[in-house]
Amino acid sequence: MQSIEHYKTTTMLIIGDSHVEPQQNLSRFHALGHLCLDHRPEIILSIGDFLSLDSLSAWDVDKKKTMEGKRYWDDVDSGNVALNALEQPITCYNKSQVDKKRAQYKPRKIFIKGNHENRLDRYIEKNPVLDGFPISLEHNLSLQKRGWEVVPYKEHLVIDDVAFTHIPISNNGNPIGGKYVCQRALDLYNYSIVFGHTHRLEVANKHRHGGTHLQQSLNCGCFFDHVPDYMQGATTDYWRGIVLLDITQPMRFDIKTYSMSHLMREYGNHE
Repeated sequence: MQSIEHYKTTTMLIIGDSHVEPQQNLSRFHALGHLCLDHRPEIILSIGDFLSLDSLSAWDVDKKKTMEGKRYWDDVDSGNVALNALEQPITCYNKSQVDKKRAQYKPRKIFIKGNHENRLDRYIEKNPVLDGFPISLEHNLSLQKRGWEVVPYKEHLVIDDVAFTHIPISNNGNPIGGKYVCQRALDLYNYSIVFGHTHRLEVANKHRHGGTHLQQSLNCGCFFDHVPDYMQGATTDYWRGIVLLDITQPMRFDIKTYSMSHLMREYGNHE
């Protein structure tokens, strides 16, 4: 094992559930692009539910009035606008660096699918006539062309003994939840774990008997500032913002939070 003194810290920016939808103000993504330039994380990771995809909601499939005007391509267009806004500051910076013959900023980018992205996969399963057509988020959001790695829903990616997934899945195949979701996540993994889904900001840790390292669990909040239709009038415990994460040794990470108001106050006026 590499000694802690010589362990190279991995820096990451974690984007919680973004729930991009048509007619939404997406200026938060442009601000986020400028934050990325300031902090230069090695990895930018979107942890799932980047799109809401309400056009494919199983809850509304029989409600024709609710579904009126909610179309997949409107969802996709909004997703592309959001990604363009996030990437534009970095693209402009890199172009200026090329002109100056200086090093560019090229982070590793990871796009984890959530249960909302999985709505499209379920829809295609029920409508096999669409199979083979260029209908996929990978294609329609140009994720490969943009340089994003894609992790399927219910799968996880491990970096330095920290697992990243949209939501941990229990042994019965269902997402975990509840008040102690962070502690329950640690019971499922031998890694430390970072996930989204609940829109809450929570942390937990656990040291297994005989284990070498303390395990950590982080539920990273959400990256949207609207109130979903189904939550109108309700009280929520959503935490809105992004998390900067430094993996300092195997399974161990430090976090710094940027609330949405802090992000927009500091970076929202950048051209």
